[in-house]
Amino acid sequence: METFAYLGVAFLILTVLPAFFMQNPPDGWKPPGWSPTAAQVSHRSAKDYSLGEALRTGQWWALCCSFF
Repeated sequence: METFAYLGVAFLILTVLPAFFMQNPPDGWKPPGWSPTAAQVSHRSAKDYSLGEALRTGQWWALCCSFF
């Protein structure tokens, strides 16, 4: 059981510490030469949700339950 505790702490460190260095790209950024296909455009949501708005949707909680 101690092995799993050590592995849990190691994985926590290996996932949380690098996350501090992640950042969102500037607005409007896209990879060079990339243009979305019609299918990709049609699947995109018409609204970008804030965290508070997302927490009030059923899809958010369904995802949380499925991941749990």
